[in-house]
Amino acid sequence: MTKRYRKRFVLITMALLGIVLLIGFSFLYIYVRTNNAHSLENTMQQVVEPWDDPIEEMPPEKPDGDPAQDGDMPPDLPENGPSGPAPNADGDPRRQKQRRIGDYSIFTVFYNIPEDRISLLTENDGIDESTLREIIPKIIASGKQFSVLKEYRLVYYVDRDGDTCRIALTAASTLAANNIATLAVLILVYLASMAVLLPVCIRLSAGAAKPMENAIEMERQFVANISHDLKTPITVILANNSILKSNPELKTSEQSQWLDSTDDAAKNMMGMVEEMLELSSLEEQTQTVPLVNVRLSSVAEKCVLQMEGLAYDRGISIDARIQPYIYARATKEHAERICTSLLENALTYEPDGGKVYVTLNREKKKSILTVRNPGSVIPEEDLPHIFERFYRADKTRNIRQGHGLGLPIVKQITELIGANIDVKSEADTGTVFTVAFEAAENV
Repeated sequence: MTKRYRKRFVLITMALLGIVLLIGFSFLYIYVRTNNAHSLENTMQQVVEPWDDPIEEMPPEKPDGDPAQDGDMPPDLPENGPSGPAPNADGDPRRQKQRRIGDYSIFTVFYNIPEDRISLLTENDGIDESTLREIIPKIIASGKQFSVLKEYRLVYYVDRDGDTCRIALTAASTLAANNIATLAVLILVYLASMAVLLPVCIRLSAGAAKPMENAIEMERQFVANISHDLKTPITVILANNSILKSNPELKTSEQSQWLDSTDDAAKNMMGMVEEMLELSSLEEQTQTVPLVNVRLSSVAEKCVLQMEGLAYDRGISIDARIQPYIYARATKEHAERICTSLLENALTYEPDGGKVYVTLNREKKKSILTVRNPGSVIPEEDLPHIFERFYRADKTRNIRQGHGLGLPIVKQITELIGANIDVKSEADTGTVFTVAFEAAENV
């Protein structure tokens, strides 16, 4: 069961983390993609700005067979051009090589709208003149300064100054390649993050499943304990009834011992059921208990007096050192139940002829009640579990030692009224239960 729970925990946690990371990386990709576009736009803007004069002009296209006129020929350029371009590889100074800035190969053209005249500032081997004359009108007609011509797979930037347009062009594949590279890196980082988080989730699932495993173990122990504690009185009742049925000739006086034994077993079983119901009620109680100022000294003295008979039957003496006029914030019923249960527990585990110590005093803002029985020591490994239902440090289990519900009830009551209970057990001092109530003044 816990294995299935851990698998579900890992799957759900990894799914949630995966969704969160996916959303985060998606926003990051959109940001990087937008930033790449802005960076390219700024770069293309810088490319077209320095060039103020055309380098080479292309005259408007003439009908086929119409010989070019002398005025249509591009003018000869000075040796160093308007911005001083160096001759290209062919020795032609009239056109600058295609410019490469960063990851982008960018070429630029001038376009005079009224004259339909194109002037190349940088040469480009991928676009011929006819294609260029198809592209430029579409760029002008779009009205956009920076955009993409999808059919030609080109990115353009237009800087318009009156009737003249300076246009920068570059292949859209370069921008797409940068975006794809960014996407690939983010996918790798995403997968690496999920791979790192997987063992972390597995470790967390172990910690998350620990309370569940403890709860299952406690439930298993609870069923085993309650089965044992219910089986004993039921067995006694059935055995007594069997004896009475098999001996109908017994007189009433002779039947009394079996009837009394049955009565004791039924009362013992009823007492355990009542304790279980009380503990369940305390655990489910969510409302705050209205506290009052309780004279704890009187409560402790009353509880000691009630337990004197039980202590006398077993030869145990009670040494009570109760300071007068000690008050606490509690309820009288809960305070009596705490004192009675701790005294009863001490008398139960103290060997015959021993001694139990009860003290009550005030320390700063706390009223401290301690109950100590030096004749019994709880093993160290059992101390963390003594407030668990049906838990007994002594596994011998006899009826005199109760049902293992008294201390869990005391624990729930102390928490309900805002008090604290602690236990220490050492060979020199025995077992000491300490309850710290919130002190109150005499009113």
